[in-house]
Amino acid sequence: MITGYVRAWWSSSGRFGGVAKSRHPEQNRATPKHLEFRGHEGFSVSLSGDDDATLRSYWEQLAEGGRVVEPLETAPWGDSFGMLVDRFGVSWLVNIAGEGS
Repeated sequence: MITGYVRAWWSSSGRFGGVAKSRHPEQNRATPKHLEFRGHEGFSVSLSGDDDATLRSYWEQLAEGGRVVEPLETAPWGDSFGMLVDRFGVSWLVNIAGEGS
């Protein structure tokens, strides 16, 4: 049933008064305290490649409304690297291969 709660969190109807609301009637029930959403923790999504323009575009879109942890700039290993948390609380790592890679 956890998938029901995940779907409820991403539902456009949102969450009201401790109840996870979704469009599916079987999923409209009180969320147990031990399943309350506490944010995305324990993982990051990584985008890597050599298409500078595309990856920088992704970076800009993800950063909009989010929080930059490490700016996207040249790293000691020669690639461009940055870390951010998007507006949904998901942690992202972006690595753009340097010219010598």
